Amino acid sequence: VDNGLNGINGTASGSVVSTTGRLNGAVQFSSSSYIYYTYPPFYFLGISNQAFSISLWANPTGSYRASTLVFVQQLPGWCVHFIVMTSTGYITAHLWDGGDVAINGPILPLNTWTHIGYTYSYSDGLQLYINGVIYSSTGSFTYTASGVPMYMLLGNDGGGTSCSPGYGGPFTGALDEFYLYTREITASDVQKLANP
Repeated sequence: VDNGLNGINGTASGSVVSTTGRLNGAVQFSSSSYIYYTYPPFYFLGISNQAFSISLWANPTGSYRASTLVFVQQLPGWCVHFIVMTSTGYITAHLWDGGDVAINGPILPLNTWTHIGYTYSYSDGLQLYINGVIYSSTGSFTYTASGVPMYMLLGNDGGGTSCSPGYGGPFTGALDEFYLYTREITASDVQKLANP
């Protein structure tokens, strides 16, 4: 549920339930669930070099396995796992420049809320923030987008394992306070989001 001004609500699939969040309520995902946003589609995600940012809280539960937190796709065709967790618990951020552009983050602790900030602009490239602090960045590169509006999934990739980076799958755990911006948010913005 979007409690902001835009009212962009996702559609739940599978066993998505409400749980205690980092702030107020969160969404708990199982191995067969996800939230699908069709908004009308997100046009800006299909524009090459368009700056954008993502902010969310993640709380993985159970055990580590390759899983998708944020996934974008065109139906059918172009898709990218923006934020994934590896089978050993590392968080990784991805984008596309004709090939996979990736940066690695730390291991996300189980049963603990971690804030993840993901920003892109042509000048700064892809940047990954963990708990309000920049963890890694790529430097400048050209984001080669699909050229068409995109759809977004949270907590799963809908079976899109053929997309960059080639792994993912359902996320088991909770996500909270998901924000998508049509600009590169600043380090100060990320710090405020990570310290509510």
